[in-house]
Amino acid sequence: PHDAPSRSYLKLAEAFALFLNADEQKKWLAPGMTAVDLGAAPGGSADAPGPRGIEAAVRRARDAWHQGQPAIVSSHRMNYAHLDAAWSDGSRAALRVLLERLCFEGAVFLTDHEVRQLVERNWSLREIAGRGVLLRHYGVPRDTLRFTAPDGVTGAQLRGPHDDPKAEIVVEPGEVQVRVNNGEYVIEWTHS
Repeated sequence: PHDAPSRSYLKLAEAFALFLNADEQKKWLAPGMTAVDLGAAPGGSADAPGPRGIEAAVRRARDAWHQGQPAIVSSHRMNYAHLDAAWSDGSRAALRVLLERLCFEGAVFLTDHEVRQLVERNWSLREIAGRGVLLRHYGVPRDTLRFTAPDGVTGAQLRGPHDDPKAEIVVEPGEVQVRVNNGEYVIEWTHS
């Protein structure tokens, strides 16, 4: 709307419209929910120079988490790929500090694609530079999860924070099947 408080508001509304159908919006979005734009640029509170902007972003994230809500980090490429090299260097240094602080606070970083997968099926995959995938599973424990095996993959090793002895992974031509408890796992590919 023309009275939107910022461009990030419009981006968030567009993301909801793009990624959630009407039924999903009714299910997942409710009055009083909070989305926190941590790095709006230019002009957001986290865009303030130096520690003041970083502190504002961390404080907003912590406030959202205390309310049981996600904190959405949003930034613009202009901050990191600017024609002014000093601007880009300073922005990348501030981003490094912000990410370190959020990690210290226990943040879990998800891409928009992972969020969509989690909403749709309660598990997600994120490729790790062709070496494997990060599996996040928050659905029915030990449900069989099936997904496409990359070309040339003949096997896999499953690593989790608790090394569940009952965890199972089967790699067949073209398909991977995994049965694990809820949590985050790294699946490392082996090739022939």
